[in-house]
Amino acid sequence: MARTAPSHAVHAQVAAVRAGLPSSVFDELLEQLGLTASELGSIIRISERTLQRRRKYGRFSPEESDRLFRIVTLTERAEQALGAAATSWLTSPNRWFAADTPLRFADTEAGGREVLQALGRLEHGVFL
Repeated sequence: MARTAPSHAVHAQVAAVRAGLPSSVFDELLEQLGLTASELGSIIRISERTLQRRRKYGRFSPEESDRLFRIVTLTERAEQALGAAATSWLTSPNRWFAADTPLRFADTEAGGREVLQALGRLEHGVFL
């Protein structure tokens, strides 16, 4: 099977993560998901003190940006699959994720992949 090279958009996303995402991305997610800074910080594994420094500086580190980008991607994917119900689904406990919320379950790469797979199942009518 032949593989294709990543698209220009993917290259741009990788470059943005490597450069460090702006703190405005975090703030937009807060508003979109209705979470507190502490809740979202916990999901992307950033302490409140570090979060304060990042907001002052205006950028996250590449490692933090990678975790933040995972949540941005999941949120966008959930909106595609679930529309207006996306935020509720992402932030509500779900037995599929051992009574955790999909967002909290996605605090690791493996968890994020599982949440994406669950969204695919839901989109195809396979209920969790």
